[in-house]
Amino acid sequence: MANTVVKYVLEMDDRASGPLRDTGQAGNEAAEGTDSASVSMAGMAQSAAVAAAAIAAVGVAWVKMMQSTADAVNDLNDMSIRTGVAAETLKGLKLAAEGSGLELSAFESGLSKLPKRMHDAQGGMKEVLDAFNELGVSFENESGTLRDTDTVFRELAESLAEMENETQRGALATDLLGRSGKNLMQALDGNELEIFINHAREFGTDVGPEASRAAAAWQREVASFTEILGGIAGDFADAFGADGGAATDL
Repeated sequence: MANTVVKYVLEMDDRASGPLRDTGQAGNEAAEGTDSASVSMAGMAQSAAVAAAAIAAVGVAWVKMMQSTADAVNDLNDMSIRTGVAAETLKGLKLAAEGSGLELSAFESGLSKLPKRMHDAQGGMKEVLDAFNELGVSFENESGTLRDTDTVFRELAESLAEMENETQRGALATDLLGRSGKNLMQALDGNELEIFINHAREFGTDVGPEASRAAAAWQREVASFTEILGGIAGDFADAFGADGGAATDL
């Protein structure tokens, strides 16, 4: 792909160079030795170089925008793997966090420890077991296996948001999520996490399976694409630059 694009640009330059030089020569002859046509053609070459630079700048800006999107998707997916919480849930939590002056990273420690807290409750640890029971959230399936972390976290967040006693709410959140529990209370500010998840799903970056695959593919291709842009810019610089390019020939 890169060779094709660069070859096309070079061929475009080759096709243009001859006519430009011929036109410049005709202008010189018609002007009886004056250099007015040469100056005009040099101006055209300069304009072409400026246009090429502008195109390259737009290309670079587009790459940066796409890279930023891919990074956001990959960061959420990576944290999802580390914590067991779905990327879609994390995206909603990120929205809530940023709206309260926090960052998503403020929740990672507590979310990562939630599976252990579920295991502790299953093992009969009173403090943790009481917290789950008081919130009305089950940590295990009917078969006796632990439920998935994402479902448990979302139900915990919902139950905590519905609790009117702020002191009790904060204590239970801390029992189950540590310091991240206090951060969760600050981020949600009495609202349900589902509100933020739905809002992020509707207006935010897609983090579904297809988007995740696209982000991974983008990461693999971005280096090659950057090289293509650099090659195009270099080819235009060679064709229209001051050192031996088309502008000098004119």
